[in-house]
Amino acid sequence: MKIETINCEFCERKTTQTEKGLCHVCVTADIESAGIHEAGEFVITKNHLENAELLTDTQLVCFRAAGYTEEMKLYDDDDTLYFSALIHKDVEDEFCALDWATYDSGCTYATYLDKHTNTWKHL
Repeated sequence: MKIETINCEFCERKTTQTEKGLCHVCVTADIESAGIHEAGEFVITKNHLENAELLTDTQLVCFRAAGYTEEMKLYDDDDTLYFSALIHKDVEDEFCALDWATYDSGCTYATYLDKHTNTWKHL
């Protein structure tokens, strides 16, 4: 008996799980309840003002597997860190999270993690 596999509709892992077209990890992580913003361009991972992690470790694994690999931090003009976010690697508007945070909370600038130097740089 041959077991048919599919690609998870979110993270594209090979899976036999067919519930909603998601793999077991994404179903377990309840990935559909995670807050993806702006047509899938970014997800807020932490609200620093409330010291609240917004994604579970399992959800983070799913998002990273699905291409949300660019890390960003969003600040106001007093240098107060408001949010951490993951941006999708194929996003065309790299300011999408900052645009949202400006409207939502008055953030004025963003930093991103430069993977080559492992330092945070202004966007």
